[in-house]
Amino acid sequence: MSSGSTRKPLLALLVLLIAIGVAVYWSGRKSTKQLEVLARSAAAQGDHEAVEDYALRILDREPDSKLALLLAGQAVAAQGRPQDALSYLGRIDDDDTAEAVAARCAAGDVLLLDLERFAEAEAEYLRAISQNQHHAVANERLAYLAGISSRYWDSIPYQLELIRQDQITPTQLDLLCHGDSVVVNRELIPEYHRRRPDDVLVQLGMARILIEN
Repeated sequence: MSSGSTRKPLLALLVLLIAIGVAVYWSGRKSTKQLEVLARSAAAQGDHEAVEDYALRILDREPDSKLALLLAGQAVAAQGRPQDALSYLGRIDDDDTAEAVAARCAAGDVLLLDLERFAEAEAEYLRAISQNQHHAVANERLAYLAGISSRYWDSIPYQLELIRQDQITPTQLDLLCHGDSVVVNRELIPEYHRRRPDDVLVQLGMARILIEN
């Protein structure tokens, strides 16, 4: 048998194996939409590592995917990596989409709850409100930050929005009725000031306490 006649079956077999390999690869490769569904499902189950994995796989294909950046930011924040979270969330532009508003609130929560950078957190929530003035979380957080910094009058629009949405708590309503005669979280402000003495919102709250004393 000639070498040419031997090579032809081998070449045909190689082509067949390559075709099978490609078919298997594409049949096992999930679409972006499938990855989004899996990421949302993992988020609902609290599996933050899986959410991050799915989000990164989406970002490999679509680096500017707002949903993937949001999911990745939320997932790494839940894993105790606030700086990574801010990096992901900061890549989402303010374009009035639901993802953009959620990203600003998520970044605000990282700054407020994890890093205690109150003034920076307020800036994020204000960006959220500028895109959706009715967003309940942003209004609640802004009312809180205005309260701890003794800016009672600044808090009123946010609290009224919460009232319109039936989202205000009895405690918030009581504070609203008492006006600026009550210092919100009086016992926590000195501790905030100890940890974040340069934060302007903490300085305002501390100044109110010192004046009253």
